[in-house]
Amino acid sequence: MHQYTKGFYLSLLLTLTAPAALAGESLWYDLGAARTTAEADGFRHRRLQLDEGMLQQQLEARYRSSTDNHPTLSLPLPQGGFVEVTLEPVALLSAAVASQHPEISTWKINSRDPRIASGRAEMSTLGFHALLQLKDGNQLYIEPEQQTPDPTLRNYHSFSRRDNAAAFSQPFRCGTERLQRTGPVFSPLQNLDFSRTALRTQAKAGEEQLNYDIAISTTAEYTAYFGSQSAALGAVVTTLNRVNQIYERDLAIHLNLVSDTKTIFTNPDTDGFSNGNPGLMLTENQAILNRIVGNANYDVGHVFGYSSGGDGLAQVEATCNTRLKAQGSTSSPAPKGDTFAVDFVAHELGHQFGATHTFNGTSGSCGGFSRIAETAWEPGSGSTIMAYAGICGSDNIQSNSDPLFHGGSIEQITNYAHLGSGAGCATRTVLGNALPSANAGADRTIPARTPFILSGSGSDTDGDALLYGWDQMDIGTASSLGFDTGNNALIMSSPLRNSSIR
Repeated sequence: MHQYTKGFYLSLLLTLTAPAALAGESLWYDLGAARTTAEADGFRHRRLQLDEGMLQQQLEARYRSSTDNHPTLSLPLPQGGFVEVTLEPVALLSAAVASQHPEISTWKINSRDPRIASGRAEMSTLGFHALLQLKDGNQLYIEPEQQTPDPTLRNYHSFSRRDNAAAFSQPFRCGTERLQRTGPVFSPLQNLDFSRTALRTQAKAGEEQLNYDIAISTTAEYTAYFGSQSAALGAVVTTLNRVNQIYERDLAIHLNLVSDTKTIFTNPDTDGFSNGNPGLMLTENQAILNRIVGNANYDVGHVFGYSSGGDGLAQVEATCNTRLKAQGSTSSPAPKGDTFAVDFVAHELGHQFGATHTFNGTSGSCGGFSRIAETAWEPGSGSTIMAYAGICGSDNIQSNSDPLFHGGSIEQITNYAHLGSGAGCATRTVLGNALPSANAGADRTIPARTPFILSGSGSDTDGDALLYGWDQMDIGTASSLGFDTGNNALIMSSPLRNSSIR
């Protein structure tokens, strides 16, 4: 079991008077019965209309009328009914970019509802998007069905990840580990200093948030997929808002977008990118961002592209490195939604912040040079962000990554970003929260093939609600899923839940 930076799970329990709340459910209109419907392809969702104009008016009125700018909003649940949430504005755009794009708003979601752990929402040219992370490990999404900047043509739907697992599957290939590494790969728990002084230093990684300026460019093909520069920028914001939710919670890292439509390209003949060739796109992106944004004006850079197969490539430990910091690339045939944000972008950025692959399988994409022996903590394809969920054939555990980092990946990124050379370009924010404590219980030895239950405990001096996850840290020889070599990974990581028992 590993402990997470719990400060990001806090629900801000605000006492709001009636005028402070938005009209709520009156903004949403069910298209048909207020229940989940299954389409011919098996996709289960609740279809609705949103009065976007009324929502914008009420948000603007709320901000003008009060110093408390945390309005409440009712969000539709997939199975019917609504849940009331609080929208807490979060700065994702730099001040300069935000002033140029007032149509973009981003929020953290907090709720008194006992089912909800956290969430994110944003409004842009592409409409309103919201994600709810539930305490049972599931995610709910509320977003437009149609990809259009015209609100009169947009319908919305509310759906559950757990009910639609197959819909999240996309092909992907990451070739990162074949690139030059800027530092050695190691098993982080074997290299940590556990002295009292060192532990106090490492603890600050959860007490302080690192803020990095990120510059993102897009190929003309990516922009064409969304229809315009403003729509593509909105898509970038939606992806980055989701990535921030995970990075803030697991890593105490926040990414602040400092690039605007100047790096959202529209002409494939002049954008400077070899779309579909991630190896070339890395050095191209470095040159483009240095020229347009300026090397001194960003800490980490990435390029989003469109490709028929899906691919990603990134330099390991590139953040803050002036020669390599923009060398990250992610492309997809559908460069939107949670699969793009979690399985692809969060994965490639994870490399740039120092994490390597965690899977131990040998089939499909898990074969070849992609496996890293020193960090192969997960059986088969693995299931966390730095694993290869869904692309390893017979070694697949599940079709997509769970939206969390393995404990070993957290240690790798902590070592580089918080304690190593990746901290040099970040600014720090004191979170003001005491770290929780976690106790996985005494070590036990049990006979092979014995059913068992893991029971741990956690506590928090601030009284904040905690979520729990269990990770195996053994590394051994490469093996197919379910094969016991005596020292290899056998137990998959668990999604974050509010129960400490597994």
